[in-house]
Amino acid sequence: MSKVLPLDMSARRTAQKLNPVIEPRAVRWLLTGIALLFLVVPLVAVFVQAFAKGIDFYFESLKDPMRGLRSSSRSR
Repeated sequence: MSKVLPLDMSARRTAQKLNPVIEPRAVRWLLTGIALLFLVVPLVAVFVQAFAKGIDFYFESLKDPMRGLRSSSRSR
């Protein structure tokens, strides 16, 4: 014999098979936003530190990597 489920229980199981995500949309957006913050904030901090002495200094340091070390030891 086949087991007969109540109508609402069978509909819920069918919906879960089609879309296994059961969290509300707001919760998913909130968690996605928090995850993006953990990615974006450190990235912004790295670029702020890299360009702290100006964009020209940054590109000159790419040409001569020791330039940044020499100029920081003189400023001490």
